[in-house]
This record gives sequence, structure tokens and C-alpha cells, in this order.
Amino acid sequence: MTGTLEQTQSMATREFMGRYAQALQGPKTPERLNELIADDTLLRHIAEAEAALPGYTIDVEDLVIEGSKAVLRGRLCGVQRGEFHGVPPTGREVNVPIFVMYDVQNGRITRHWMMLDTLAMMQQLGVVSA
Repeated sequence: MTGTLEQTQSMATREFMGRYAQALQGPKTPERLNELIADDTLLRHIAEAEAALPGYTIDVEDLVIEGSKAVLRGRLCGVQRGEFHGVPPTGREVNVPIFVMYDVQNGRITRHWMMLDTLAMMQQLGVVSA
């Protein structure tokens, strides 16, 4: 019985992650994101990334789903056109590894854990030497 419940939950999480990925590829409007995300910290991260790298994308390399958890390994790609952690716009392109684990409950992301290679990003922005 537990296996069936987890399989059903995994299918719901997989379907949700497809909708979430589509939402991140288009305009990241607060209205659309609030439909999908209940985690204020994630909403803030997305807003900060969108301000620094307008129209950024996350290219998914792996997506692992088990129950309500989804783990994404991919690359954050964009051009810095806004301030990023005190760094003024450089116009440089970034393409850095990102790992995110999401907890999806009732059709919304309720928590997340993220690792972004900020050193590689700072090197690509020319702030830190390689």
C-alpha cells in the first residue's frame, strides 16, 4: 500500500515539475510563481536572479523524483544585466552548475535547498580571477 501511495505522489510531483519548468522558461511573473511556490525564500531567489539575469534559464541535466521530493541538477544560464550581490551589470554571460532539491506539497513548492557555484559565476563575471 505504501509503495502505491509513493508512486502516486511521485507521479504528481513529476507532473508538477513539468509545469514549474515551463513557468521558469517564460516570464517569471509574481502571479504565476505564487501559484506554484509557497516558499518565500525561493520566490526571493527567483526575483533576485531575474533582476540580475533577466530571462535566465535553468537547463535541466538530471531530474530525480521520489515521493514529494524532486532533485534537479542543471546549469543556470543568463546574461548579467542587473546588479548581482553588489556587482554592477557586466553584460557577461554566465553558465554555472546548480543543484536544487524541492519539496512539493499540495501542488506547490513548500521548501527548497539550493547550491549554486557562485565562485564560477564570479569568475565568469570577471570579479574573481580563475
